[in-house]
Amino acid sequence: MHSPPIESPALPAYRTSGVTRPLAMALALAAGVLGTLLLPSVSHAQSCYCPDGADSQGNPVTGTSCGQQVCGADFQYYSCEETGWSAQGISCQGEEPPPSCYCPNGVDFLGNPVTATTCGEQVCGADLQYYSCGETGWSAQGKSCPEAGPVPTIPQPTLAPLDSDKLTETIGIAPGAWGISHAALQNQIALSNTRVRLGRAMRRLQSLPPTAPPSEQSEASTALYLASMELASLLQTEAAFPEEQRERARLPVLITRISQLEKQYAFLPGYAVQLARQAYYNGGMYFTASGAEPISLSMIDLLGVPHGPIHPDQNGGYIAAIRAPNGQRVDFGHLLCAVDFNAPYPRLGSNEFLNRRNRWIYETAEYDLPNLASHGAMVTLAGDLGTAANHMVEHSTDSWSALMNEGHEDMRGDVDGLNVSMLLRTRGWPGTTPVASTLADYYFGWTDDQYTNRADVFISTSPYIIDLRFLGLGYYIDGYLAPDVAYVAVAFSFMGSNHNWLGAAAVPAVVDAFKTWLDHELEGTNPTTE
Repeated sequence: MHSPPIESPALPAYRTSGVTRPLAMALALAAGVLGTLLLPSVSHAQSCYCPDGADSQGNPVTGTSCGQQVCGADFQYYSCEETGWSAQGISCQGEEPPPSCYCPNGVDFLGNPVTATTCGEQVCGADLQYYSCGETGWSAQGKSCPEAGPVPTIPQPTLAPLDSDKLTETIGIAPGAWGISHAALQNQIALSNTRVRLGRAMRRLQSLPPTAPPSEQSEASTALYLASMELASLLQTEAAFPEEQRERARLPVLITRISQLEKQYAFLPGYAVQLARQAYYNGGMYFTASGAEPISLSMIDLLGVPHGPIHPDQNGGYIAAIRAPNGQRVDFGHLLCAVDFNAPYPRLGSNEFLNRRNRWIYETAEYDLPNLASHGAMVTLAGDLGTAANHMVEHSTDSWSALMNEGHEDMRGDVDGLNVSMLLRTRGWPGTTPVASTLADYYFGWTDDQYTNRADVFISTSPYIIDLRFLGLGYYIDGYLAPDVAYVAVAFSFMGSNHNWLGAAAVPAVVDAFKTWLDHELEGTNPTTE
């Protein structure tokens, strides 16, 4: 359902009156444009054309809006649709039909899609707020619907063990064809299967009541101990492989596990990628932004996804440490953030209305800053550029050095995540494993829409880019990117210890540095292993 518009942050006069002109311009641009960028779209009645109708009184009728209902000459209701008049199978006996409205693209509190065709019809939305269907689309009623109850209990992952055949089936080609080490791959498969067993053993032990028989407690503890010891042994084996081999072997395992999750949670579209994202970016600001409760480490084990050590920034997840087939470092945590936050589905357990904004308190004033997950790019590309802008100001460095403080790995993850999101959107999230199949095609396919052409794909499809290369005029960063980055710079600064607006002043230079990075990607001059 559509939530009320996001309010632009009120920038305090004492913060803007004395600042430099570039800063004032950056903040003004941000305040003026972001509200437009982040406003939820409002569904309006769609246009349909249905001629040659006749009502119950014999009067000619022409329908002009989708969902318009008429009591026909045979005293049956007919509705105007895109294909013409459609019988509704309901007798009307000549009375007036109910008022006609058309409200598509709704989502109820269980995540089910909703389309209403009757004015006044109310639905409990994904944010546990009532919405009513009117002539202009869905409108929030400002009333909660607690009777909807809590989100139903979702079964925990029950993934089957992996083997080489499952990986080949999922990605469409044997990983060895890409030069991935067979021994390293077998180690990653064994690690994934053992992590799943470890997660089940931990959950089993945690679920036992204090009154459980000692034999059950002993059995559960033994299972946990054996899985832990096996995992430790496999990690030792993993450490003996060259870093590039073990990190390249992780990607086929990740994609296959996402495929299994998508099949298990087909009744909750988008939940599989939410879980996969939480393995890497879980708590902290990602919980604050997404509203989806962090998952436990035992739950991450149940996912069986590959990873490196625990993330040092205390976000509750692991460093991905996964490479593309050609050995490039790509931050797949950033990639999955972009896919999750761009998915056209509500995050399970998240109050989308309350988590549409972050509220920060500075001195005696409150400011509404943009939610970093309400706009997919905000937590990936704009997030890194905003952090780079803050770094540039705080450390008095140049824009390229500030961008490289984020690194090529992050930049690739940001761009790849937005490219994959675009491919999913244009393909309509197809089939039963949309994310896994799109990732397999992007990284292991033979089309032009893949990571080795990431800059070209991004420039051709991103709303942040004006692509005039077909006219021989190059491409340009659209004005929409700067305010997004400026707002993120401000939000990130407030989340840290600096609590200032100064990072916004560096945004234009950092955006230019990002364009230079894209140029290097097009030319193939960026390092391939960093």
